[in-house]
Amino acid sequence: MTEQNEHVVPDGFTEEDLLLGKKACKYIDILSTSALVACSSIAVFVFVSVPWNTFHSDPGKYGGYYPMQIVLSIPLLCILFMGPRYGRRRKPTDHHMRKGSRIGLYILGTSMILLFVWMQWVLAGEIIEDGFTAKWRWEK
Repeated sequence: MTEQNEHVVPDGFTEEDLLLGKKACKYIDILSTSALVACSSIAVFVFVSVPWNTFHSDPGKYGGYYPMQIVLSIPLLCILFMGPRYGRRRKPTDHHMRKGSRIGLYILGTSMILLFVWMQWVLAGEIIEDGFTAKWRWEK
């Protein structure tokens, strides 16, 4: 009787490449899930701390006022679209990575996810500041 579920290693990959690729995929999944939880927690804290009609003022070239709900959803959507496949099926070749791909995933993936968390933190701080000073600005 032959074994039906024989594990076949694709051409050009070693067994170690596949194992380390699975480990890298799992690392990014865990990191992006924890970043999504952190960004969601920051957003909820800001939503309950400032008035609902608070706007984020942009002193840039085009300047303007943007609703805090829109501003705080940008990092969340970025993590959600770039992060793990929530509810989506993985392709069977997702973990097929050589050393360069794994290094890129660890460095670029980690730095991008941490950048989104930092962006959420900075935006939340600015919105909290705008929320506490908005009352006085509108009364003038």
